[in-house]
Amino acid sequence: MIAALAYSLYLTHKEIVHLDRIFFPSYVGSGKWLALLIYFASSIIVATALYLAVERPFLRLREKLPSRKAPLVEGATAG
Repeated sequence: MIAALAYSLYLTHKEIVHLDRIFFPSYVGSGKWLALLIYFASSIIVATALYLAVERPFLRLREKLPSRKAPLVEGATAG
């Protein structure tokens, strides 16, 4: 779970910080600690939403689908 959230956070943190600067300029510009708190909270919220709404359903779908393996070709050489 932590690794999945970390990946979601990695994918979204720059965009979220940019949006925080656009939508909350007075709060972000008022102080370093408040800005850090806003960046952290909004990034965690979006990463969690991305994980729950996108990643987890598709991981479940992947588990339900039968795995396809490439057919083994006799006499083929690798390279």
